[in-house]
Amino acid sequence: MQDDVIICKQVIASTLSKVEQVSGTPSVIKGIFSTNTRLPNPSVIQGTLDLKTSGYVHGMGSAVTAESVMPNGSLTRGKIICLDVELGTGASSTWGSAGPVALMRFDIWGGGAAYANLNAYFMQIGTGITEGSGKIYSAGAGDKACSSTLKIHIDGVGDRFIMLADSENT
Repeated sequence: MQDDVIICKQVIASTLSKVEQVSGTPSVIKGIFSTNTRLPNPSVIQGTLDLKTSGYVHGMGSAVTAESVMPNGSLTRGKIICLDVELGTGASSTWGSAGPVALMRFDIWGGGAAYANLNAYFMQIGTGITEGSGKIYSAGAGDKACSSTLKIHIDGVGDRFIMLADSENT
C-alpha cells in the first residue's frame, strides 16, 4: 500500500491586536487526539524532513522548529519558553512495566546509525549562547568526577560533555 502524498505550503497566522481577557490557552494550531483504544505509535503532530538520496540543506534544516521572539522592549510579566514539554498524569496513573515514561525521547535509526553514533551530537549550542559564570553555559572550575557523559557541540568552542552521575550530589 502506498502512503498518501500531500504537498502543502501553508502559513497560518493569527494576530491579537488589542488587549482582551482571554481564558484557556490561546493557540494558532491545536491538535487533540483522544482515544480509548489501542493505537500503534500515535502522534498528534509529526514533523519529518526527508532528504531522500540526494537532498541537502543549505543552512539549518529541522523536522520541527520552535521559536519564541521576545518583545523589542521590556517584558514585564509571564514566562517565555521556546519548547514546553509536559507529561500529564491522572490521580490514578500508573505504568509499572509499560514504560519507560519520559518527557523526551532521543533515538538514532537507519542504515547509518553506527556512523551517526560516532559523529552526531546529542545537542548543539549556537554562537548566541556565550560562556560565563552564572550564564546558561559556564565552563566551571575544572575536572569533576562522573560516571558517564553526553556529547554536545558548542559553536566556536567545540565538543563538550555533559557529565552524569550515578546519584545526586556526588
